[in-house]
Amino acid sequence: MGAIASVLSISEGLIPGNAGFHDPDPELNLTPVNAPTTADVNTALVNSFVFGGNNAVAVIGRPKRQEDAGISSRARRPASFAVLGSACFTGAGNADQTIKKMSDGEELRGVVSSSDILRHISEKSVRRMKRLCRMVLSLAVSACGDTTMTKPPASVFFGTGWGGLSETHDFLTKLFASNERFTSPTDFVSSVHNAAAGQVAIHLRATGPNVTMTGGDCSFEQALLSASLLTRNSDDPILVIGADEYHEKLSPLFDASVAQAGVPADGGGALCLMPVTSTSPLQICLSFFSYTGNNSKCIMELINALGGRERINDKFGALMAGIPAAQKEKGEGQLNKFLSLTGYPHPVIDYRRFVGEFASASAVAAILAVSTVNADEIPGNVCHQGPVPLRGKGVLVMGFGNYITAMEIKP
Repeated sequence: MGAIASVLSISEGLIPGNAGFHDPDPELNLTPVNAPTTADVNTALVNSFVFGGNNAVAVIGRPKRQEDAGISSRARRPASFAVLGSACFTGAGNADQTIKKMSDGEELRGVVSSSDILRHISEKSVRRMKRLCRMVLSLAVSACGDTTMTKPPASVFFGTGWGGLSETHDFLTKLFASNERFTSPTDFVSSVHNAAAGQVAIHLRATGPNVTMTGGDCSFEQALLSASLLTRNSDDPILVIGADEYHEKLSPLFDASVAQAGVPADGGGALCLMPVTSTSPLQICLSFFSYTGNNSKCIMELINALGGRERINDKFGALMAGIPAAQKEKGEGQLNKFLSLTGYPHPVIDYRRFVGEFASASAVAAILAVSTVNADEIPGNVCHQGPVPLRGKGVLVMGFGNYITAMEIKP
């Protein structure tokens, strides 16, 4: 709200008044604005100080002409990262269990068990946390344990479609049961979407940027994009995580895809990353992120962002496509157009059919793609046949529907 007010102040040339303010403290030596005042506003400072140490300050300014500011008119390509470690949860268990069951043709969809969540963390360390915070912390610890890092991650980037639903439900239930008089402060704090990332930062002592993105089905991609923009000049390892929990009452109300799924499912994935070096064995890059709206050129823009038809077919041996159930018709049309324009000859995997319907399913798909590229083959039964060799090619993880996204995972 503060950012919106600041933008309006700049665009309208108006300084809003401090409503209800009457008596300034003379010791502060300030002259507050009591009534809206017209002025030539070029810059505004927005402060947000919230729970868990997740604080932010933004400077919003009137845009300058590009030739005056020395800014290139071409958008910067998101940075590539080296993958140091990874972890995921599905209804089948952790990454190893998930890939094994995929190969065996067994069911992956389901709710992650408490025993799997607690496998990498102690119950004592999470005694005040509920389901989502526990899952995210466990993913972070497991991803870090999958590396040979000599120092902990400096920053945490987290994507979640709906945040801590257990805390949200419990907070509201107690609030209404007491006629809006009493509820749990702990539930209130943990219902804030950035609570889980805050817990990870506290546990791992990560003092760099701590960012939570809540963008529905592309929340994980938003977290990866934020990481690429905010860590360009850093050599420190970082964590990028995506996770959502299933809640019997709230999930079907909030997420139309969950309501259509029929099978409860949740999970998430975490990647420990560093800027790419000449010795990086495996890389991930968010190559495309766009709201589709009525943009008829979106698929061509996607193909161009990926380097064109020849590069797509030559560099990527599998395409993992995510189409939310609630956007099935739109997403399938987009995917079919992409396949038609590129003539893509390699396997196309509908990953939501395997992992289930939850907002951050793409985080799990990214971890499965990492494992697939590392093994240099697609697990058996995924393509209705035996294992399919990649022969040194990478994997594209793509999302279709209201947003179109593309992540490249490549050796």
